Amino acid sequence: IIAIMSALIGIYYYLRIIKIAYFDEAKQKKNLIDKSNNEHTLILSINVAGILLVGLFPGPLMEISTLSAALIF
Repeated sequence: IIAIMSALIGIYYYLRIIKIAYFDEAKQKKNLIDKSNNEHTLILSINVAGILLVGLFPGPLMEISTLSAALIF
Protein backbone atom coordinates (compact mmCIF):
# COMPACT_ATOMS: atom_id res chain seq x y z
CA ILE A 1 0.00 0.00 0.00
CA ILE A 2 2.85 2.39 0.83
CA ALA A 3 4.56 1.64 -2.48
CA ILE A 4 1.36 2.30 -4.42
CA MET A 5 0.81 5.59 -2.60
CA SER A 6 4.40 6.66 -3.26
CA ALA A 7 4.07 5.76 -6.94
CA LEU A 8 0.86 7.78 -7.22
CA ILE A 9 2.52 10.80 -5.63
CA GLY A 10 5.47 10.47 -8.01
CA ILE A 11 3.18 10.15 -11.02
CA TYR A 12 1.33 13.29 -9.95
CA TYR A 13 4.53 15.34 -9.86
CA TYR A 14 5.83 14.01 -13.19
CA LEU A 15 2.51 14.61 -14.95
CA ARG A 16 2.35 18.10 -13.45
CA ILE A 17 5.73 18.96 -15.02
CA ILE A 18 4.54 17.66 -18.40
CA LYS A 19 1.33 19.68 -18.09
CA ILE A 20 3.23 22.87 -17.29
CA ALA A 21 5.78 22.33 -20.05
CA TYR A 22 3.38 21.52 -22.86
CA PHE A 23 -0.10 22.76 -22.04
CA ASP A 24 0.17 25.89 -19.88
CA GLU A 25 0.68 29.32 -21.39
CA ALA A 26 4.04 30.98 -20.65
CA LYS A 27 3.83 33.74 -18.04
CA GLN A 28 6.39 35.91 -19.76
CA LYS A 29 8.57 35.55 -22.79
CA LYS A 30 12.25 36.13 -22.27
CA ASN A 31 14.54 37.27 -25.01
CA LEU A 32 17.80 35.63 -24.04
CA ILE A 33 19.78 37.15 -26.89
CA ASP A 34 19.23 40.70 -25.66
CA LYS A 35 20.20 39.85 -22.08
CA SER A 36 23.45 38.04 -22.88
CA ASN A 37 26.65 39.73 -21.91
CA ASN A 38 30.32 39.23 -22.59
CA GLU A 39 30.96 37.11 -19.52
CA HIS A 40 28.35 34.52 -20.49
CA THR A 41 29.61 34.47 -24.06
CA LEU A 42 33.19 33.91 -22.87
CA ILE A 43 32.23 31.10 -20.49
CA LEU A 44 30.10 29.39 -23.14
CA SER A 45 32.91 29.70 -25.69
CA ILE A 46 35.43 28.14 -23.31
CA ASN A 47 33.04 25.25 -22.57
CA VAL A 48 32.37 24.61 -26.26
CA ALA A 49 36.09 24.69 -27.06
CA GLY A 50 36.80 22.21 -24.28
CA ILE A 51 34.08 19.84 -25.44
CA LEU A 52 35.34 20.02 -29.01
CA LEU A 53 38.94 19.39 -27.97
CA VAL A 54 38.07 16.37 -25.86
CA GLY A 55 35.71 15.06 -28.54
CA LEU A 56 38.12 15.47 -31.45
CA PHE A 57 41.35 14.59 -29.65
CA PRO A 58 40.57 12.09 -26.87
CA GLY A 59 44.04 10.47 -27.04
CA PRO A 60 45.93 12.73 -24.59
CA LEU A 61 43.13 12.53 -22.03
CA MET A 62 43.01 8.74 -22.36
CA GLU A 63 46.79 8.54 -21.84
CA ILE A 64 46.59 10.66 -18.70
CA SER A 65 43.74 8.48 -17.42
CA THR A 66 45.68 5.28 -18.15
CA LEU A 67 48.80 6.56 -16.43
CA SER A 68 46.92 7.71 -13.35
CA ALA A 69 45.08 4.38 -13.15
CA ALA A 70 48.40 2.54 -13.44
CA LEU A 71 49.82 4.57 -10.56
CA ILE A 72 46.87 3.76 -8.31
CA PHE A 73 46.89 0.03 -8.97
